[in-house]
Amino acid sequence: MTSKSNPAPHRQSKPAEAESAPSARFEAALSKKILLVLGLLLVVWSIPRLRYASEIDAKNLQIFNRWDQSDNRFFLDWADTIAAGDVLGRTPNHPVHEWHVALAKEWLTNHPEDAKALKAELAPDADEAALHLALWNRWYGGPQFHQEPLYPYLLAGLKTLFGDAYIGGYVFQSLLGLVNGLLIFLLTRRWFGPGAAVIAGVLYAFSGFLMFHEQTILRTTATCTMTLLLVYQGLGLLDGPSRKRWILFGLTSGLAILLQSIFLLFFVGFVAIRWWNARDLRSATLRGAALCTLMIALVLAPAFARNIAVGAPTFSLSSVGSVTLIASNHPSYQSDAGWNANPRIADLVAMSESRPSTAAVATWASHDGVGSFLSMVFRKFRSALHGVEWSGNENFYNMALLCPSLRLG
Repeated sequence: MTSKSNPAPHRQSKPAEAESAPSARFEAALSKKILLVLGLLLVVWSIPRLRYASEIDAKNLQIFNRWDQSDNRFFLDWADTIAAGDVLGRTPNHPVHEWHVALAKEWLTNHPEDAKALKAELAPDADEAALHLALWNRWYGGPQFHQEPLYPYLLAGLKTLFGDAYIGGYVFQSLLGLVNGLLIFLLTRRWFGPGAAVIAGVLYAFSGFLMFHEQTILRTTATCTMTLLLVYQGLGLLDGPSRKRWILFGLTSGLAILLQSIFLLFFVGFVAIRWWNARDLRSATLRGAALCTLMIALVLAPAFARNIAVGAPTFSLSSVGSVTLIASNHPSYQSDAGWNANPRIADLVAMSESRPSTAAVATWASHDGVGSFLSMVFRKFRSALHGVEWSGNENFYNMALLCPSLRLG
């Protein structure tokens, strides 16, 4: 005879909906007050920026952007040249910093016949500085854009509005800082809800490092804005593309490429992901990508037309790629000493003639083998992990010592 055991009492659990009701109500309340929340966040983001501006003005710290060995100063000078009337940039416009001079001296010393030919092209009373400038103008491709042109042309427009490219650039980049906060809020809200977005917005207010770059006349802040905007628009394409979304993504991608050519990878990446995910709609994806490409071409067309007008390579947006590739990948590159260009690379720079493919082949050939190249890559990786900030165009830690507002985060 078997005995029937009494079943264990069953305790009824609360429905998941009931357990999450408080957080759901909180999220719903935030969603209803989203404009008020954003308004408060804008105020919170603005306060440290206004304080930072007052510290810079009181201590005359904007002078750091006018150091003649910095890219900051070059961007300001480039903007001045555009605002002064050379809108197309018919006159070659490239910097000659101390490391440029060292490479030029190395080349001219080892190639006296080239020095003689260059002198013959210049005025009889041309000094050594003019000789170095002429050499680098040749190596950088003459009237080619030194770097992608959007940023200096933007600074030139701001100079026209404000009377000073630095003041205009700082005001504009401070506004971009607020836009970046908004985009961070929207992206966080999209993935994690309004509660997490508010937390992200509050944390952004304490990001002194990002705020610091809004003061530097460099493309860093604008690059951050374009990155966030392209990610936001690209996610919209992945959700459900429409003609309007393809057009907007194309226009933004075109502007981003005019800021830094590397943004072309964003366009390629999002189109590839969309094509892979929408296997049954691949023809529609290809049509959208073609429309997006057309928008990019329309944005880039003025730069290409300018190149034709001044005699530069039609599709060139920057002339520094070859020199940077050689200098930062040559066996002599010291990855633990910040930016440095060994004068021994002068022959490779001259050989490349501003062609990245030629520069890549020549730089690879300068290594003893795969082991030499991998060793250099390892040294770069180790330096990146070390976290040391080498002084160059800017130095956050130095500025934070002078501006208490940067120490918030």
